[in-house]
Amino acid sequence: MLIKTVKTRKIIPEKDRDLFSILKRYLPKLKENSIVVVTSKVVAICQGRIADPKEITRDELAEKEADWYLPRSLNKYHFMLTIKRNTMIASAGIDESNGAGYYILWPKDPQKSANKIRAFLKKKFGLKNLGVIITDSKLTPLRWGVTGVAIAHSGFLALNDYRKKPDIFGRKLKVTQ
Repeated sequence: MLIKTVKTRKIIPEKDRDLFSILKRYLPKLKENSIVVVTSKVVAICQGRIADPKEITRDELAEKEADWYLPRSLNKYHFMLTIKRNTMIASAGIDESNGAGYYILWPKDPQKSANKIRAFLKKKFGLKNLGVIITDSKLTPLRWGVTGVAIAHSGFLALNDYRKKPDIFGRKLKVTQ
């Protein structure tokens, strides 16, 4: 397996809106069976999923964006714990880093975006088998640091169902999916 990073110029909120132009310009030639990983931040910026901190607070925005939330005032760590698209994530995935003074939200429909990116890249490079992952980072309560997580994928099976299959000692698994 070979993992390569691709460095781009700064992707600027309010300026960059064409994700496919960015991919076309910076991605090297892809080979069959490649997987392209795109940060949700770039997808969101290109969709215009940004907010001005002068117009709304991060917590107000997180309340609107989250499917469920626990306010800062109700936990001793003083961060807003939210669930968005079945993912536990701080502040509904809203990020301020590398946002040029804006809040960056999650992409509108990450799965649709992953499918579109995959279709574009398959056509551009003449590929039959290509995978795409859209990522973000998330925290785990009571642990320091963040973990990378896929918020969408396209072109491959991302989940194997091992329920009722035996473990190495023959015991049937009950909930591993």
